[in-house]
Amino acid sequence: MNETITTVLYCAFLAMQVADVLTTIRALDGGCVEANKIVRWVMDKLGVVPALAVLKVAASGIMLAAVILSPILTGYALIALCALYAWVIINNIRAIRASGGKS
Repeated sequence: MNETITTVLYCAFLAMQVADVLTTIRALDGGCVEANKIVRWVMDKLGVVPALAVLKVAASGIMLAAVILSPILTGYALIALCALYAWVIINNIRAIRASGGKS
């Protein structure tokens, strides 16, 4: 995997982080509950938006460091993470629809 593909995958990963934050906030506003126990614990401690900001900045920073240090190997991890976050975002959208799209 070349560095250009890894860069594109990293940009997709960043976009998915934003989409996850937006859909998570919308789902929580609609009465849904955060499914990830660790994220829920951080939200309880910091509040929803600050927790999501801290977690997403940390995840994005860690992945950026990995891209810089080992772009070829990191590309494969980014494929898996993009697939995972696609599933998370779809799940959030389903939860929003199931709750009636309230916000």
